[in-house]
Amino acid sequence: QRQVIEDLNARYNELYPDLTSEQIDEELQPYMQAGLQVARRRVVALEKEYRDLNKVLADWTLSPIDGVKLMGMFTNRQLEIVRARIYVKMRIVTAWAREGDREVYVQGKSKEVVDFEGRNLDGVFNSFPALEANFDHVAVIKLDGTQVTDGIDKFLSLFGKLVHLDISSNYLTRLPAAIGDMLHLERLSLAQNDIVLTENTIARLARLTRLRAMV
Repeated sequence: QRQVIEDLNARYNELYPDLTSEQIDEELQPYMQAGLQVARRRVVALEKEYRDLNKVLADWTLSPIDGVKLMGMFTNRQLEIVRARIYVKMRIVTAWAREGDREVYVQGKSKEVVDFEGRNLDGVFNSFPALEANFDHVAVIKLDGTQVTDGIDKFLSLFGKLVHLDISSNYLTRLPAAIGDMLHLERLSLAQNDIVLTENTIARLARLTRLRAMV
Protein backbone atom coordinates (compact mmCIF):
# COMPACT_ATOMS: atom_id res chain seq x y z
CA GLN A 1 0.00 0.00 0.00
CA ARG A 2 2.82 2.40 0.82
CA GLN A 3 4.38 1.78 -2.59
CA VAL A 4 1.07 2.55 -4.30
CA ILE A 5 0.77 5.84 -2.38
CA GLU A 6 4.33 6.82 -3.27
CA ASP A 7 3.63 6.01 -6.93
CA LEU A 8 0.50 8.16 -6.97
CA ASN A 9 2.36 11.02 -5.30
CA ALA A 10 5.14 10.77 -7.88
CA ARG A 11 2.67 10.81 -10.78
CA TYR A 12 0.88 13.80 -9.26
CA ASN A 13 4.23 15.57 -8.93
CA GLU A 14 4.95 14.95 -12.62
CA LEU A 15 1.75 16.80 -13.44
CA TYR A 16 2.44 19.65 -11.00
CA PRO A 17 6.25 19.92 -10.65
CA ASP A 18 6.19 23.08 -8.53
CA LEU A 19 4.04 21.58 -5.77
CA THR A 20 5.78 20.56 -2.56
CA SER A 21 5.30 17.09 -1.11
CA GLU A 22 3.15 18.66 1.61
CA GLN A 23 0.89 20.31 -0.99
CA ILE A 24 0.57 17.05 -2.92
CA ASP A 25 -0.38 15.19 0.27
CA GLU A 26 -2.96 17.87 1.07
CA GLU A 27 -4.56 17.73 -2.38
CA LEU A 28 -4.64 13.95 -2.59
CA GLN A 29 -5.76 13.39 0.99
CA PRO A 30 -9.53 13.66 0.36
CA TYR A 31 -9.24 11.03 -2.38
CA MET A 32 -6.97 8.81 -0.28
CA GLN A 33 -9.51 8.90 2.52
CA ALA A 34 -12.13 7.58 0.11
CA GLY A 35 -9.79 4.72 -0.86
CA LEU A 36 -6.75 4.05 -3.02
CA GLN A 37 -8.91 3.22 -6.04
CA VAL A 38 -10.58 6.64 -5.79
CA ALA A 39 -7.19 8.34 -5.53
CA ARG A 40 -5.87 6.35 -8.49
CA ARG A 41 -8.88 7.30 -10.62
CA ARG A 42 -8.29 10.94 -9.74
CA VAL A 43 -4.66 10.82 -10.86
CA VAL A 44 -5.53 8.90 -14.03
CA ALA A 45 -8.21 11.48 -14.87
CA LEU A 46 -5.75 14.34 -14.41
CA GLU A 47 -3.16 12.59 -16.59
CA LYS A 48 -5.78 12.21 -19.33
CA GLU A 49 -6.80 15.85 -18.94
CA TYR A 50 -3.19 16.91 -19.39
CA ARG A 51 -2.67 14.71 -22.48
CA ASP A 52 -5.91 15.89 -24.07
CA LEU A 53 -5.06 19.53 -23.35
CA ASN A 54 -1.68 19.20 -25.05
CA LYS A 55 -3.09 17.34 -28.05
CA VAL A 56 -5.95 19.75 -28.71
CA LEU A 57 -3.66 22.77 -28.42
CA ALA A 58 -0.95 21.16 -30.54
CA ASP A 59 -3.52 20.45 -33.28
CA TRP A 60 -4.76 24.03 -33.01
CA THR A 61 -1.32 25.56 -33.52
CA LEU A 62 -1.23 24.17 -37.06
CA SER A 63 -4.94 24.46 -37.87
CA PRO A 64 -6.15 26.59 -40.83
CA ILE A 65 -5.66 30.35 -40.64
CA ASP A 66 -8.31 32.58 -42.22
CA GLY A 67 -9.86 29.42 -43.64
CA VAL A 68 -6.65 28.38 -45.40
CA LYS A 69 -4.88 25.12 -44.58
CA LEU A 70 -1.22 25.43 -43.66
CA MET A 71 0.84 23.78 -46.39
CA GLY A 72 4.38 24.21 -47.63
CA MET A 73 5.93 27.63 -47.06
CA PHE A 74 4.04 29.88 -44.68
CA THR A 75 3.22 33.47 -45.51
CA ASN A 76 4.53 36.08 -43.08
CA ARG A 77 1.08 36.42 -41.49
CA GLN A 78 0.69 32.65 -41.13
CA LEU A 79 4.12 32.37 -39.55
CA GLU A 80 3.34 35.15 -37.07
CA ILE A 81 0.06 33.55 -36.05
CA VAL A 82 1.58 30.06 -35.70
CA ARG A 83 4.32 31.46 -33.48
CA ALA A 84 1.74 33.33 -31.41
CA ARG A 85 -0.40 30.20 -31.10
CA ILE A 86 2.61 28.22 -29.84
CA TYR A 87 3.27 30.97 -27.30
CA VAL A 88 -0.35 30.87 -26.12
CA LYS A 89 -0.23 27.07 -25.90
CA MET A 90 2.85 27.29 -23.71
CA ARG A 91 1.22 29.84 -21.41
CA ILE A 92 -1.97 27.79 -21.09
CA VAL A 93 -0.22 24.49 -20.38
CA THR A 94 2.05 26.22 -17.85
CA ALA A 95 -1.02 27.69 -16.16
CA TRP A 96 -2.73 24.29 -16.03
CA ALA A 97 0.32 22.76 -14.38
CA ARG A 98 0.48 25.70 -11.95
CA GLU A 99 4.03 26.55 -12.97
CA GLY A 100 3.47 30.24 -13.71
CA ASP A 101 3.42 33.35 -11.55
CA ARG A 102 1.42 33.15 -8.33
CA GLU A 103 0.98 36.72 -7.18
CA VAL A 104 -2.57 36.79 -5.94
CA TYR A 105 -3.94 35.36 -2.72
CA VAL A 106 -7.55 34.25 -2.51
CA GLN A 107 -8.84 32.99 0.84
CA GLY A 108 -5.28 32.54 2.05
CA LYS A 109 -4.10 30.52 -0.96
CA SER A 110 -1.96 31.67 -3.87
CA LYS A 111 -3.55 31.53 -7.31
CA GLU A 112 -2.20 31.48 -10.83
CA VAL A 113 -1.53 34.62 -12.87
CA VAL A 114 -1.43 34.33 -16.68
CA ASP A 115 0.29 37.34 -18.20
CA PHE A 116 0.53 37.53 -22.00
CA GLU A 117 3.10 40.31 -21.67
CA GLY A 118 1.71 42.59 -24.35
CA ARG A 119 2.45 40.02 -27.06
CA ASN A 120 0.76 40.64 -30.42
CA LEU A 121 -2.09 38.11 -30.46
CA ASP A 122 -4.09 39.62 -33.30
CA GLY A 123 -6.12 36.88 -34.99
CA VAL A 124 -4.92 34.18 -32.61
CA PHE A 125 -8.02 33.58 -30.49
CA ASN A 126 -10.55 33.67 -33.35
CA SER A 127 -10.04 29.94 -33.94
CA PHE A 128 -9.37 28.93 -30.32
CA PRO A 129 -10.53 25.35 -29.67
CA ALA A 130 -12.92 24.11 -26.99
CA LEU A 131 -11.01 22.72 -23.99
CA GLU A 132 -12.24 20.41 -21.24
CA ALA A 133 -9.43 21.24 -18.81
CA ASN A 134 -10.05 22.89 -15.45
CA PHE A 135 -8.56 26.34 -14.81
CA ASP A 136 -10.37 27.30 -11.61
CA HIS A 137 -6.99 27.95 -9.95
CA VAL A 138 -6.31 30.88 -12.32
CA ALA A 139 -7.17 34.20 -10.67
CA VAL A 140 -5.68 36.78 -13.04
CA ILE A 141 -5.54 37.11 -16.83
CA LYS A 142 -3.55 39.99 -18.34
CA LEU A 143 -4.28 40.54 -22.02
CA ASP A 144 -3.63 44.28 -22.08
CA GLY A 145 -2.02 45.59 -25.26
CA THR A 146 -2.17 42.26 -27.06
CA GLN A 147 -4.25 43.57 -30.00
CA VAL A 148 -7.02 41.04 -29.43
CA THR A 149 -10.43 41.52 -31.02
CA ASP A 150 -13.97 40.32 -30.30
CA GLY A 151 -13.08 36.67 -30.91
CA ILE A 152 -11.79 35.96 -27.37
CA ASP A 153 -15.01 34.63 -25.79
CA LYS A 154 -14.15 30.94 -26.08
CA PHE A 155 -10.76 31.54 -24.49
CA LEU A 156 -12.10 33.67 -21.64
CA SER A 157 -14.86 31.14 -20.89
CA LEU A 158 -12.16 28.79 -19.51
CA PHE A 159 -11.54 31.05 -16.54
CA GLY A 160 -14.72 31.23 -14.51
CA LYS A 161 -12.97 31.95 -11.21
CA LEU A 162 -11.03 35.05 -12.25
CA VAL A 163 -10.54 37.81 -9.70
CA HIS A 164 -8.85 40.28 -12.06
CA LEU A 165 -9.15 40.55 -15.85
CA ASP A 166 -7.20 43.11 -17.84
CA ILE A 167 -8.19 43.39 -21.50
CA SER A 168 -7.39 47.08 -21.88
CA SER A 169 -5.69 48.71 -24.89
CA ASN A 170 -7.09 46.34 -27.50
CA TYR A 171 -9.61 46.34 -30.36
CA LEU A 172 -12.76 45.15 -28.63
CA THR A 173 -16.09 46.61 -29.73
CA ARG A 174 -18.28 44.71 -27.28
CA LEU A 175 -18.03 43.27 -23.80
CA PRO A 176 -17.05 39.59 -24.09
CA ALA A 177 -20.08 37.51 -23.07
CA ALA A 178 -17.89 35.25 -20.90
CA ILE A 179 -17.32 38.11 -18.47
CA GLY A 180 -20.95 37.90 -17.38
CA ASP A 181 -20.20 34.47 -15.87
CA MET A 182 -17.10 35.57 -13.93
CA LEU A 183 -18.93 35.93 -10.65
CA HIS A 184 -15.72 36.14 -8.60
CA LEU A 185 -14.39 39.10 -10.57
CA GLU A 186 -13.26 42.02 -8.41
CA ARG A 187 -11.33 44.13 -10.92
CA LEU A 188 -12.03 44.60 -14.61
CA SER A 189 -9.85 46.69 -16.92
CA LEU A 190 -11.50 47.65 -20.21
CA ALA A 191 -9.92 51.05 -20.98
CA GLN A 192 -8.75 52.02 -24.46
CA ASN A 193 -11.10 49.79 -26.41
CA ASP A 194 -14.13 50.73 -28.51
CA ILE A 195 -16.64 48.82 -26.38
CA VAL A 196 -20.21 50.06 -26.74
CA LEU A 197 -22.29 49.68 -23.59
CA THR A 198 -25.76 48.31 -24.31
CA GLU A 199 -28.60 47.24 -22.03
CA ASN A 200 -27.40 43.64 -22.31
CA THR A 201 -23.84 44.69 -21.48
CA ILE A 202 -24.98 46.59 -18.40
CA ALA A 203 -27.10 43.62 -17.32
CA ARG A 204 -24.06 41.33 -17.58
CA LEU A 205 -21.96 43.70 -15.50
CA ALA A 206 -24.72 43.96 -12.90
CA ARG A 207 -24.31 40.23 -12.24
CA LEU A 208 -20.76 40.82 -11.02
CA THR A 209 -21.64 41.57 -7.42
CA ARG A 210 -18.02 41.29 -6.23
CA LEU A 211 -16.74 43.83 -8.75
CA ARG A 212 -14.96 46.64 -6.89
CA ALA A 213 -13.16 48.47 -9.66
CA MET A 214 -13.72 48.86 -13.38
CA VAL A 215 -11.57 51.09 -15.56
